[in-house]
Amino acid sequence: DDVSAELAAAPARVSGDYAQAANEMLAAAKAESAQWSDDQKKTFDGEVAELQAAVDTAAEGRPRQQAYRALLRYLQGAAIRDEVALR
Repeated sequence: DDVSAELAAAPARVSGDYAQAANEMLAAAKAESAQWSDDQKKTFDGEVAELQAAVDTAAEGRPRQQAYRALLRYLQGAAIRDEVALR
């Protein structure tokens, strides 16, 4: 029974890990955004809102984890490579 409960809880636990990583990456990207133009900030906020909505509406498990991965990829690009400036 303990193993079954652990297996059943695994998708939510993994999604929680993704959520924590996304929150940390969002904070890093927002710190970078201080040097962006207003248009770049607007683009960033819109993209993050769209990706977060995809996370919020995805079913638990792989669909939600895939949505989190898309959000994380975008945030990494914004925080590390200043991808927003290129759009």
